[in-house]
Amino acid sequence: MVQLTYYEPTGQAADSLPPEPRWVPAPDDAHTLRHGYNLADIERLARIAVRAARAQAMDYQDRYEAAWYAIVEGIYTAIDAPDPWELKRLGADAVNRLQQDYGHTWGYDRRNPDAGFEGMRGFRKYWELDRRAHRSCEDGVVDRVALWQIWERLSATHQAMLLALAAYEDPVAASAAVGKRYNTFNTHLKNARREFLTLWHEGETPSRFWGKGDRRRGRRSGVQLLVNRRQQRERRALAEVEPKPAKPPRTHCSNGHRLVPDILTAAGRCKACGRDRSALYRAKKRGAAA
Repeated sequence: MVQLTYYEPTGQAADSLPPEPRWVPAPDDAHTLRHGYNLADIERLARIAVRAARAQAMDYQDRYEAAWYAIVEGIYTAIDAPDPWELKRLGADAVNRLQQDYGHTWGYDRRNPDAGFEGMRGFRKYWELDRRAHRSCEDGVVDRVALWQIWERLSATHQAMLLALAAYEDPVAASAAVGKRYNTFNTHLKNARREFLTLWHEGETPSRFWGKGDRRRGRRSGVQLLVNRRQQRERRALAEVEPKPAKPPRTHCSNGHRLVPDILTAAGRCKACGRDRSALYRAKKRGAAA
């Protein structure tokens, strides 16, 4: 077995090695921008910041430009000369923010990365509303073409129910026109709507009904609704001002039995009435058996 022996460097101890050379600003010449940094320093720091950033998925040129501009801004906004590591941090943060902004633009949810792009909640809704703000003939053309393609595949009964409702705009009149009872007409109409949605979302899960039909037999006018609401408010106000007198406690049941604690069940019912009903039931049973 050979034992290795290590010796300290000649002339100096291991802990007395010269420190690493500190960064020295470039001379103040035509290439110096501010605080002693020149273009070569900025390019070098930008490359280091790009490699140090967490975001590595975007184009290198875009990341380099984001880091470069962030470093230049940090140099010109600093009152004192910033350290190189501070500038590298500014550049790396700029690269990370660039990728976050890019993902946000395409609907990437950082809290749910498995959803991928366009997985952010409300992303499709936002852009769909923006698209609808500009009038286009696309939706109208698609709806009309899809309507007649689906119409040909509906049954004759469902076509008749939908046509009657579209013509009369009232379920009571439409049911009378097709010779159906009101409840039967509503059942056929519900099935027709469900079949239409199934064909509209062919290959997908059909959506729920987005509206409710007015199936009230006697529709009230707006004036009648206002009158009813006003009367309700008056009755509520009167009840608050003049509360109804409390009813006196009952002393006898409907059959004349006196209500005492011993004659009441746990639910507050009269035991004597229960016994009378049981006796009447037994008497009827004996009479039927005879």
